[in-house]
Amino acid sequence: MSHEIFFPVPPSQRVRYLIRYLNSLLELPCLPMLDLDAPHRSIAMAKITGPICDQEVAYCVYSLEKKRIKIERIVVHPDHRRGGIATCIVNAIAERYTPCTVQMTIEANNIKANEWARAVGFGATKFIRGCESSSDKVQLEFMEIGNIEK
Repeated sequence: MSHEIFFPVPPSQRVRYLIRYLNSLLELPCLPMLDLDAPHRSIAMAKITGPICDQEVAYCVYSLEKKRIKIERIVVHPDHRRGGIATCIVNAIAERYTPCTVQMTIEANNIKANEWARAVGFGATKFIRGCESSSDKVQLEFMEIGNIEK
């Protein structure tokens, strides 16, 4: 099987449904829906293709501000994790807007996301202390675009 990355994808009803479906598979009890119609946000989708499979299995919501890409959310279907899909999405977006800095903020206690981010070359640049309604977060940046590996 191979995968293809499509972006920017318009926030159609089908895309909104796919995002809600992928969010529902997460272990997080309630993941707020992002405002996909905000003018600064874009969506990337990853599709798995093969002889018996042809389906969207991941999405990424990101924004571009000058020379900085902010990844707001990246979600991969649990059955398709650890196959390099998230890495391919980040690479495809980053290569399109080179030269740039890729930045994302993730929950400090999300061990899998932190391990992935560090494995592909992101480094912590800031620790954000949570308040009563949110947990601690880590802000990460990756600056050498095109060198991210699985």
